[in-house]
Amino acid sequence: ALGLRSTWNTIAMLSLQRTGAAVVWGAGLTLTGSIRGVEGVSLQARAAAGAWLPATDLVPAADGAFSATVKPAGTTVYRLAGADGLGPMLKVPVGPRVRLARAPEPGVLSGTVRPVLAGALVEIQRFEDGDWLTVSQTYTDERGSFSLVLELVPGTYRAWVAPGQGLAEGISPEREVAAT
Repeated sequence: ALGLRSTWNTIAMLSLQRTGAAVVWGAGLTLTGSIRGVEGVSLQARAAAGAWLPATDLVPAADGAFSATVKPAGTTVYRLAGADGLGPMLKVPVGPRVRLARAPEPGVLSGTVRPVLAGALVEIQRFEDGDWLTVSQTYTDERGSFSLVLELVPGTYRAWVAPGQGLAEGISPEREVAAT
C-alpha cells in the first residue's frame, strides 16, 4: 500500500505531550500520549545528568492513548521506551514554590521558597507600565526564607527567584499593596 520494496516493515508511533509552562515544585503534572505498534512501552525519567529510571506504569487504552501523572522534584526529561526503540524526549521544567507576604511592619515584604534553596537570589518586582520592574533584591537564608525592607508604593508586586539547583525560575502569586 505504501509502495515499499519489502513487506518486512513495521510502522510504529510513540508520542508524549504535556500542557502548560513550568510545573511548580510539589505539584503533579499529567503527561499524555499515544502508543501504536510497539510492545512493552514504559515511561522513563531522567533528572539533571542522572540515569534513565522508570517513572510510572502506563496503561494504554484500546486506541493506544494514555495519560500518566508524575510529580517531578526538579527539571526532568521524560521519554517512552519500548522493545523496538525510544520515543522523543520531553523536558518538563520545574520551578520552586514561591510565597510572598506583607509583614505586619510597614514597608516589609517577606516570603519562602520551597524546596529550601539557601542563598537563592530573590527579586521583588512591581508591575509598572505593562512590565515587571525589579525594585529590590535579596537572598534566601538557610531555611529558604527571605525578608526585606523597602519603600512600598501602591501597586502589584511579586517575588521572582532565579533558576538554579536543577530548577527553573520561580514566581510567586501577585500581591496587591494599597496606600497606607
